[in-house]
Amino acid sequence: ATFACWVGYDLDGRTDIDWRKSFILRLQEKRASLADIRERFLGLRSDLPADGEAQRISRQVTGKLDLTIAAVDEQIEALDKVMTANAALADAANIITRSDGYNITTVEPIVGLLRALIEVLPAGKGKRGVAVLAGLMEATGLGTAHIHVRINAVQLNNAFRAFVHEPWTRDLSESQALARIVSMIEAARHETVNFESLDLETATAIRQFALIAQIQKHVDRETPVRFLIAETESPATVLIAVFFATLFGVDHITDVSPLFETPLGLETGARVIERLLEEKAYVNYVKRRKRLALQTGFSDAGRFVGQIAATLAIERLHHGL
Repeated sequence: ATFACWVGYDLDGRTDIDWRKSFILRLQEKRASLADIRERFLGLRSDLPADGEAQRISRQVTGKLDLTIAAVDEQIEALDKVMTANAALADAANIITRSDGYNITTVEPIVGLLRALIEVLPAGKGKRGVAVLAGLMEATGLGTAHIHVRINAVQLNNAFRAFVHEPWTRDLSESQALARIVSMIEAARHETVNFESLDLETATAIRQFALIAQIQKHVDRETPVRFLIAETESPATVLIAVFFATLFGVDHITDVSPLFETPLGLETGARVIERLLEEKAYVNYVKRRKRLALQTGFSDAGRFVGQIAATLAIERLHHGL
């Protein structure tokens, strides 16, 4: 089981969370996760042999964690200075992008050491505890939870219209529009993103994809990110998200997840998914991710249509799906 959270990444109707806040929060989650693993591992060391290969690997584990935590602390401090003391963003970017080997973007260096430790431990000498710790890291990645980046369908559609700037985007419900979006997905070439381009981007929806790209490059390149689209009512909106994920090179870790919560969304959600599955580009994307992500609103659905009616609508949507 894994937890997921959108606190600090939810921009549906909010303007008070800029990308720096989201990025520094992700760094803080990474630091908290590493510190938690370190504390848990120190609690296991009393069960390990007092000398030999096990102790050598044990020192490597704590040393690697200490160096990584120090690197993340330096990144947090640098970005905090940009936010609070008007320091140059370029200075923070240089520290975050530095390739000195201390920062890690995958759990493998630590999990690999834990697996090696399991191999050399005698039976009953802490094997189970170390295995559980390795499993915890693999499940949660370099963070305290998986994250949900959340925007509204209107924000995404408007950002796409501004990006394409062609008349056919006025009505995204037309089959011709769907066909064009699919062709854009198939022809998409990865855009290069850096912290300056992220800072200059004005479209909220596009900036969220650029944020995911920077998190993937410099914080955690493996842990999935849920891209939640509130008030989804159209297959085009989902395909637009898949296009931007492909364009920014994050389609392999991003789960585009329509949120069906409006009366129309609850009524037609199953048909939206059915229509998406007719498009090879979407099917290929789902196969690469090995999951099809979607969510149903409950509190907002209750606000839109009433709680009892919403409960029944959600049950019908489940059956339809």
